[in-house]
Amino acid sequence: MLESLATLAAASALLLGSPGPVPVALAATGASFGFRKSAPFLLGIISGLSVVLCATLFGLSILLKQFPAITFTLQILSCLYLLYIAYKIGAVSSTIQQRASEVPGYRTGFIFNIINPKAYAAMLTLLSQPLLVSNDSITVLLIASTCILLVGLLVDTLWLVLGGTLKPVFNKGNQQRVIRIVFALLISSLAFYGLLKVIIFD
Repeated sequence: MLESLATLAAASALLLGSPGPVPVALAATGASFGFRKSAPFLLGIISGLSVVLCATLFGLSILLKQFPAITFTLQILSCLYLLYIAYKIGAVSSTIQQRASEVPGYRTGFIFNIINPKAYAAMLTLLSQPLLVSNDSITVLLIASTCILLVGLLVDTLWLVLGGTLKPVFNKGNQQRVIRIVFALLISSLAFYGLLKVIIFD
């Protein structure tokens, strides 16, 4: 059991912590606004992940596989929402005291993960681990789900902290503006790549 949980935790860390839209958005938010102001965005992302996890347990991810049109729509919405997050980060004022409305908050993070097809795919992969396939015990499912969410919280927090460590380095107005634009462009490029992949290659 412990060995299976360790394997599940490692797989969760790789899938949820590898560089991608959510980690980059967290790092960008941390670098732009600092850890404390960005904490609601992180909590929104984790809350969205928990909803995705529950939905996957109830078979929604299988439904998405059976109906490509729904998945396609979610992919488009996810990419567009990613562009919105990039705008929120890149278009803020260059003053030290940013307005609260400029910081991506809880709702932004929550919606982002709810419409993120990659989150559903990651949950389906994690919930297909031998530990869960061979055991339909509710207790095992609860323990495994808790493990996945705790690992998700850990790796996402690390990305936010990583971004937050960059904030003091760019403590002057012009430097803050540069890092926000760089992160916004990086997030936008991920979004455009996702759109091209969906529209052209899928």
